[in-house]
Amino acid sequence: MRGLDKLHPKVRAKAEALIERCKAVGLLILITETLRSKAEQDALYAKGRTTPGAIVTKAPYPRSAHCWAVAFDFCRATGADKFAEGTDGFWAKVGAIGKELGLFWGGDFKTLKGDFGHFEDPEFVPNNSTANLILKYQTPGNFFATFGMAA
Repeated sequence: MRGLDKLHPKVRAKAEALIERCKAVGLLILITETLRSKAEQDALYAKGRTTPGAIVTKAPYPRSAHCWAVAFDFCRATGADKFAEGTDGFWAKVGAIGKELGLFWGGDFKTLKGDFGHFEDPEFVPNNSTANLILKYQTPGNFFATFGMAA
């Protein structure tokens, strides 16, 4: 899912601020993914395990911050390869702006290297862990009810 309306309101506000701050310095970004359903997370987790392809996530459902509406992915808004690394420092520049807004940048992941197009909010997933959300709410749907989003 891509809509910013699929994010927790605090995370949505930070994503909107990120877009605006990046635009102000000439870094045009697109949000490519926000909330992931169980089926979407299961399919991503299967890649490189039970289906062809490279492993792209270490998080089975509901252990990804995307499943809890507190993470989003982005890419370049322009260019032929919107996910290209390039030599212009794009990812690090956007990462720095996100960190200024209080987001955790996937470029700083210790175990899943190179997730440069990812942000999550450490208020909800401290230490890159959904353990507190799972303990407190059991399911993403229970968490969504706390801020009026349908499961």
